[in-house]
Amino acid sequence: MNDILISSTATQHGFGSYPYKWVSHLTPEERAHVKAGGYVVFRSRPAGGNHGTTWRMAYSIRGGKLVPRVPPPSVLAVLEGGAR
Repeated sequence: MNDILISSTATQHGFGSYPYKWVSHLTPEERAHVKAGGYVVFRSRPAGGNHGTTWRMAYSIRGGKLVPRVPPPSVLAVLEGGAR
């Protein structure tokens, strides 16, 4: 499994079906980690009620843009197991 970094500075912009979501305020080290294929996860505010997970993963797409995604189940199990 890739290394997991937990960011305290990352912020998600755009929620729900908004087509232009992005992640900002990552440190240069976190940004490089994402581009190298690692996981950088952060807490996002609950959107649309208090259901689902608030963990999001920064994911790099073409052009270097960082977008939020729900982490895979294996990463969520590690995060939620350690959060208790």
